[in-house]
Amino acid sequence: MQFFVVHWIAESAWGRPYSWARNNISDLGNAHCAQQLDPEPRYICSPEHGLMNGSFVALGVLFVVGAALTGGVLWRGGRAASGCWLSGFAGSFAGRCMR
Repeated sequence: MQFFVVHWIAESAWGRPYSWARNNISDLGNAHCAQQLDPEPRYICSPEHGLMNGSFVALGVLFVVGAALTGGVLWRGGRAASGCWLSGFAGSFAGRCMR
């Protein structure tokens, strides 16, 4: 939920409208205002880049904490193990899956 709220705040702060179709999500975390040429020309300026980058980090931490709080359910073998790997990689953490 925090991610979508912060996403809305960050895109609302843009001088030029942020487009879900034309802009990359990483544009919201871009710390410098500049003309971006690739993949298509567009001007990127994200006044709330710090807030958005903090949200990206918080999302990763929340994935890791959520995966850890599931206890032994995700860490067993079989089908549940794939849930462990997916949750772990979403948060860039797979150490508990390797046990």
